[in-house]
Amino acid sequence: MITLVEARDRGIELPADDVVAQDIIDEQEAWLARRIGPLEGPRTETFYVGVAATYGKLGLRRYTDLVTIVDGGYTV
Repeated sequence: MITLVEARDRGIELPADDVVAQDIIDEQEAWLARRIGPLEGPRTETFYVGVAATYGKLGLRRYTDLVTIVDGGYTV
């Protein structure tokens, strides 16, 4: 999540009116959350793979600092 001050410091073009600029930031963050899920806090993603074969690779919807993998009830 980005604050209005951080957005302005990064040079992101926003209206001069702080209320309007914050509304734009909130709208964009809401759009992103709808696409990839919560923007803050822990998230859970579930992958189902075949027993005989798995094609392609597994990938998370967003970058993360820490991942815990549980397979069949056991932490891997």
